[in-house]
Amino acid sequence: PKIYPLTPLEKKAWDFAKVAHHGAVRKFSGVGYFDGHVRNVFKLLKKIESDEISSAAALLHDVVEDTKYTNEDILELFGDRVHNLVKELTSIDEEVKRMGKPEYLLDKMLTMSDQGLLVKLCDRFQNLSDHFNSSNAFRKNYYTQTKYIIEGLKRGRQLNKKHRVALSWIEGIMRTMEKRYFLLEYKTFSIYR
Repeated sequence: PKIYPLTPLEKKAWDFAKVAHHGAVRKFSGVGYFDGHVRNVFKLLKKIESDEISSAAALLHDVVEDTKYTNEDILELFGDRVHNLVKELTSIDEEVKRMGKPEYLLDKMLTMSDQGLLVKLCDRFQNLSDHFNSSNAFRKNYYTQTKYIIEGLKRGRQLNKKHRVALSWIEGIMRTMEKRYFLLEYKTFSIYR
């Protein structure tokens, strides 16, 4: 595989995210959160996107949601462009509770920037990739949410070539999950009720 050196911005984001997530582990596998998730989202993104702002945001995408650091910290350390993208990727808990998680995520993904959507799709693929380590209930729920989101994105948003590549990865792993776990039937969420 090709190895590309990190830009100074990517290195700064890498180091910051590693420290920010220190001690955190993946829920079902117990693997360190940075190595088990953040790093993998970054690596996936780098396969289809060379923009360092997107790469830095991929490394920082869970910092505000999952650590003591705030949007203001990201702005101060990484500037407007990275901050705006990380903010776009950060879920607002009150809205998730009000709308429901799948509805909230679909609504957010339909309107976010092309860069933001690409990072979000890589994040979703990486989470699906951990399906071997998750419980049956979590796996089925995450699969169901993803199916709902992907169908909504295809209907409601213009997708570029990079988005379609990431979607093909997601759909491929979902087909594997369908066969392995018999997930061909899935419930729909409130928008379709």
